[in-house]
Amino acid sequence: MPPSLTLFHSLLLFSTAFIAGGLNAVAGGGSFITFPTLIFTGVPPIAANALK
Repeated sequence: MPPSLTLFHSLLLFSTAFIAGGLNAVAGGGSFITFPTLIFTGVPPIAANALK
């Protein structure tokens, strides 16, 4: 996790995970939502790719 994890970033990550989980249950492709969000919140690209 990035050291500057704010309340906004926490809510953004939680809501993105919820939406991506629903998308994966229906059609797949939740990584298209989670990867950019992880990059936006400050996770390095290689780590974000491993987490998705």
